[in-house]
Amino acid sequence: PPPPPPPPRVIFYMQTRPFAMLRRLVGSEMCIRDRAYADAIQHHSCTGIVDVGCRWGRVNDVLIDAGLQYDYLGFDTSAEPIKYGQEIFDDKSYIKLLQASWQDPPKADFDVDCVILGAVLIYDESIYERLLNFYKAHTVIIQEPIQSQIHWHPELKLQRVDLEKYAPFDTDVIVEAEVFAGNRRIVSLKYPS
Repeated sequence: PPPPPPPPRVIFYMQTRPFAMLRRLVGSEMCIRDRAYADAIQHHSCTGIVDVGCRWGRVNDVLIDAGLQYDYLGFDTSAEPIKYGQEIFDDKSYIKLLQASWQDPPKADFDVDCVILGAVLIYDESIYERLLNFYKAHTVIIQEPIQSQIHWHPELKLQRVDLEKYAPFDTDVIVEAEVFAGNRRIVSLKYPS
């Protein structure tokens, strides 16, 4: 008999370099998340975006493809994905990526009307009000793990975020995201100006 086929290639989502494997995985969970971000940005007509915990700023691929005119400041504490994003968006003067922390957030050189909080409230929920006030933004997009996900480790020093206290939402999407070891909920809301 012929030899058995080789086992399928398994890619684990680690903090090393998954962002550099393929820039776009059409239909992938990451792209679905980015599409939900972009849909909320378009729903609220946002043109000045700050993305907290942005990794390499992959939402920009979707926003560029949609033909949107906007300014973007993304920051993350991890140097490697920021460097990667700076390289691929080098020709886009309206996209700025920085290594920084929400404890000392960078200033935007444009009017901010939207803050994306991508899975950061699980670390410190107090940053919600602080960053919205710092950037004077009226729209927020929040992405957090759903607590019933399959790989929630109780020994991790993460908060369980009750998104319902931020309701009512203008947009509300659940992304089934095995790459995140579970599901994510992405909501957006706009406060009166």
